[in-house]
Amino acid sequence: MAITYLRQPSKKKLMTEDKKISAICDLITQLNYTPKSFLQTFLQRKNMKSAVQRRFWGTRIGWPTTLVLLKSIRAVIVKKPSGRQRWEDFILAEATGIVEAQKPPRGAFPKGAYHNTKTLSPYFH
Repeated sequence: MAITYLRQPSKKKLMTEDKKISAICDLITQLNYTPKSFLQTFLQRKNMKSAVQRRFWGTRIGWPTTLVLLKSIRAVIVKKPSGRQRWEDFILAEATGIVEAQKPPRGAFPKGAYHNTKTLSPYFH
């Protein structure tokens, strides 16, 4: 007959969110990071452990919480007028880059999107 050993419940105290954040900030400081330098390094590292931790950030599953994070960053930045202006400049630059990348090719067809009405045939679609 097999003997079953019951595990004793852990007597570990639960930490509050403030204590957890404080402990993490202390560790980040001990490792000679700032919160921003840690996040930047974490996001840019190509090692497997970092990559696994962030693999869903841009996916359908991960996007909702990624959006919450981006909005939280925005909320911190725009608290002051100078921060708001920097945020808006950043967003405008990003949007401009997207629009530029989506522009159709310039020039006359077939290399570009321009069509001269004088050269169109009746069968043009």
